[in-house]
Amino acid sequence: MNRYEPARAYAARGWRVIALHHLGDDGYCTCHRHAACGRNAAKHPLDSSWQKSEAPSSADLYTLFGEGDANIGIVTGEPSGIWVLDIDPKDDGPATLDALEAKHGPLPETYTVTTGSGGTHYYFALGEESVRSTESTLGAGIDTRGRGGQVVAPPSVSGVGAYTLAKDAPLAEAPAWLVEALRERPTPVPLADAAPPAVADAWLTALLAGTAEDLRVLGEGEGWDDGTFKVAIRLAEIALSDWNPLTLEQAHSHLHAHAPSRWSRRASGSTRGCPRTWRPSGRAR
Repeated sequence: MNRYEPARAYAARGWRVIALHHLGDDGYCTCHRHAACGRNAAKHPLDSSWQKSEAPSSADLYTLFGEGDANIGIVTGEPSGIWVLDIDPKDDGPATLDALEAKHGPLPETYTVTTGSGGTHYYFALGEESVRSTESTLGAGIDTRGRGGQVVAPPSVSGVGAYTLAKDAPLAEAPAWLVEALRERPTPVPLADAAPPAVADAWLTALLAGTAEDLRVLGEGEGWDDGTFKVAIRLAEIALSDWNPLTLEQAHSHLHAHAPSRWSRRASGSTRGCPRTWRPSGRAR
């Protein structure tokens, strides 16, 4: 099938076009991996360095799509100024999208493609903020193709069916709630100092204050040994989690700074007498 004219039209929009493998006469992907391709048959690039390659010239487009049978891929992200919301019906993507729209409002009308599997690609103009490629970040059956990604474009035919244009509307910008949901959050940096930090996170600050008060109350009553052990376990579990900046060393220091004096003397300022949870087991932080 000659796909030169559609490829040229995409390039005229300013979209970076690349050539993808296609289905051969035997019905298999021309990469010759056959069954190993699975659902990706005829959907992956011919050129393994496609992310770094330059935009094809008119002559390149004719060679790839006028004389050959390559499927058409469009690079997403900055090279094309677009990103794509991918709704996959096999993983309940339409139901997930319905729930998001019921909560936030409908998606705007935009350029839309029906995928080979019967799903939907919503194309959006890339705004000032970069959009990454994700899988299920927004919910089951919803992926995105942005920075470093690519999508199959009509009239390509993959191993699961043909891609067709569903709505030739002007590119819209995605609603703010959708962009916000896809924004990359900075990874908390573990604090190097072993002393309990002046943590900006209000939740963690409140937790440390609460455990200090719990330990103070324990020191005034019975059952201080067992109670202190339980607080130690709670602090250790939080320090071993990946979603806050508290380290084991900081938790250990906090525990000994506020533990009943009888427990602190027994521990002698070391990990001896502390629960095994305190001992690092080689887990990366």
